[in-house]
Order: sequence, then C-alpha cells, then structure tokens
Amino acid sequence: IEVTFENTTSSTITVSSLVVQGQPLELNSKAFVVAKDDALIKDNGKLRVSVEHDFIQSVAYANVLASTLLEAYKQSLYDVSIQARGNIGLYLGQKVQVNDSRMNTNYQYITQRQTINWNGALSATVDGKKI
Repeated sequence: IEVTFENTTSSTITVSSLVVQGQPLELNSKAFVVAKDDALIKDNGKLRVSVEHDFIQSVAYANVLASTLLEAYKQSLYDVSIQARGNIGLYLGQKVQVNDSRMNTNYQYITQRQTINWNGALSATVDGKKI
C-alpha cells in the first residue's frame, strides 16, 4: 500500500492517525511447475532455476512463465563471442555470419557489444546474439 497526503489548504494540518482496512494476501497452495527440454538437458546437463513470488497465483500463469524463461535461456546458449585481431569494422546491430565447423552450418548473429583493446597490437572482442 502506498498512501500520499497532500495539504490543499494554506493552514498547517497534523495527521494523528491512519486506519487501513483490507484483506492480506494469503498463500492457499504451493504447486510446482516444471518446464524442460530433453535435448537441451542431453547436450548441456540439467539446470534448475527456482522462481517464487506472491503474485504467481495460478498454475496456468506459472506454466507460461516457466516456458518463457526456458525459451530465453535456450536462445542465450547460442550467443557468440568472437576474438579478432585488428579493428574488424563492425557496428552495433550489424549482422554477422559465423560458421560452425562441427555442424557445417552458418548462423546469423546481431552484434551486441564490441570491446577494442590496444596492448601494442589492436584486438577486438565482439559479442553477438543469435537471430
């Protein structure tokens, strides 16, 4: 609850008491929802993430939340970090194609961050998000 007092008169007013009536939020049941991807578990092992909040009040909403978190995590597994010599001339948001020689497949990434370092020679680290 948030209460704001505002004096609309020109005289000084003192508030000596405040009464708030309402129903407290009570936890009726505690159910567990699991979202999993068997192929992801096989490739990367099992990862457990627990999310608890009083506002998650239905199993349907918990299922949507669990699925959304799983999809966000799956996408971040395929992000890339490229080490390069010199300035490779990329801009943020620019598309980059990376070849995965193990799968003989090309993947598209959007550049998210570029760190350029000078220590006698120019080097760059480019972080990309899979698209």
